[in-house]
Amino acid sequence: MMKLRPISLLLLGLLVVGMGAVRSAHGQFPGRGDDVTPSLGRFNVVVDPHFEFPIKNNPGYAPYLSNKGGNLNFTSPILFDPTTTIGRSDPLLAGSAEDTAGVLAGNLPPRLLRDDQFTVKPSFAEGPAGTREVHTYIESIHLTGSGFEVRAGSQAPLRPHSVGEVESLSGNSGDPAQDFPANSFFDVFVQVEVPSLGGFPTVELVNVDPLLVQSASITSFPPKVLYIHGNSSAVPMYFNKDVPAFGVHRGDLFGQLTLAGHGVGFRQSDVAEFEAAETEAETTSGRLPLQDNPIMHVTIVDEISDLPTPTPSPTSTPTAKPTAALCVGDCDGQGAVTVDEIITLVNLVLGNAGACANGLPAGVTPDVTWILQAVNHALSGCGS
Repeated sequence: MMKLRPISLLLLGLLVVGMGAVRSAHGQFPGRGDDVTPSLGRFNVVVDPHFEFPIKNNPGYAPYLSNKGGNLNFTSPILFDPTTTIGRSDPLLAGSAEDTAGVLAGNLPPRLLRDDQFTVKPSFAEGPAGTREVHTYIESIHLTGSGFEVRAGSQAPLRPHSVGEVESLSGNSGDPAQDFPANSFFDVFVQVEVPSLGGFPTVELVNVDPLLVQSASITSFPPKVLYIHGNSSAVPMYFNKDVPAFGVHRGDLFGQLTLAGHGVGFRQSDVAEFEAAETEAETTSGRLPLQDNPIMHVTIVDEISDLPTPTPSPTSTPTAKPTAALCVGDCDGQGAVTVDEIITLVNLVLGNAGACANGLPAGVTPDVTWILQAVNHALSGCGS
């Protein structure tokens, strides 16, 4: 453990410098990159009447149940993710060719995001043409607590991409210095895992219609702000796996999501602040009204990765050994990440001389997020 201590010290110092550089003191959107930030979240689902009886009579579910408006509400505990990761594009203009054809966002990996991918938009997303904006997507969310989990992005690779947009409040002023404050939204697809409670099996839920979350005003990347639902009505949640004990099939309706708060930039020590912000948001905007006739069963389609598949070398033969997966930080290609290799990455981020040919993808300029991955590999091994 003593050998790993320098990693922690170097990483802490670099994170402080890196986050300070990303947050814009002059109100201008930064260039394409990845923001890593802690976050807190919680969800509330009104249980479909088909499942009310077994759930409300299970003492294991009792701590998470309440009756609001004559409906059985199932509310998760507050969940935490230390490394929520958001990819963002270079700034562009609303209505431009880049907006229509697509622009690369993030580096882990980069994705081409077009305006027509934002299937559900808040009213502010239809601002005047020429407004400066940034395309964003959720690279990774893994909120956990008390056995509950909420995943999106790379943590739920079979779900659709969760994409979004940040749009300046300055309209089509053409002045980059007025980029902030800005509005922000995401169309989110999640995978929710409810632990085995009171003898019931683990339950996995997904949404097939995007959950729109939005914030009225952000002032930096990454922001510290509460994202709250923006849909016009509740979003149905469906079983993602068969549950034979319930006679449930994949795609059956479990309930309707009526409240979803996600506090980006909130740490575990900020629970009281998060709860206060959530209460204020609920008081202001309320909970989503239930759909009168939600679809009782849907066909859930697993996402097919749109990442490029490596093309085999023309000289390869059927007996050739497959190329090992890249282990970020393993500069010498020996299958492990050492303290010296972490120091090499730090020097590269700081603009100093060094090389890490085997530990970074070709052409990548390392930043804090790559060091985070390398530290994880140093602590847990290249297979982590």
